[in-house]
Amino acid sequence: MCLFFGFLSLLVKKIFLKTSVLEGLKLLDWETAIFLASVFVIVKSVEIVGLIDIFAEKFLSIVGNNSFLIYTLFVFFSVFISGFVDNVPFFATMIPVAKIISSQTNISLELLLFGLLIGSTLGGNITPIGASANIIGWGMVKKEGYDTTFLDFVKIGLPFTIAAVLPAYIFIWFVWR
Repeated sequence: MCLFFGFLSLLVKKIFLKTSVLEGLKLLDWETAIFLASVFVIVKSVEIVGLIDIFAEKFLSIVGNNSFLIYTLFVFFSVFISGFVDNVPFFATMIPVAKIISSQTNISLELLLFGLLIGSTLGGNITPIGASANIIGWGMVKKEGYDTTFLDFVKIGLPFTIAAVLPAYIFIWFVWR
């Protein structure tokens, strides 16, 4: 969908502004586009080969049937992984895991999904590669010549993420359990 509108805008620019489509393509941040596309391919591959089911089974074999422990580990695992994997494909991949865990325990699916939602969306703020917006923003900052490192981003992102996740984690536990 995004590619369609991107190419449509290049076409409109060519027709009305008489500019070259190739010039527009040269301005794209190809490194970011390829990185994001690769993330989605890897996540889908993990799902296809059956690692989702294996992960859910292993997760349950470790934590047992304790609802609070399942919820807590699910949220904070999501926070950690989303710091390094784009949150959209991660969230989409983890929905079946939440369904499997919910169906095999007494924990509500809503609790797991909301925990996954806060964990994956807020966890994406830890690093510059945790969310699409971070990747794009970090690329733009570097393109403008600012010297910023991965660790510089984490120094800001980690405290913010902790401050946002903890109250949401507690609130969701009391509302949805």
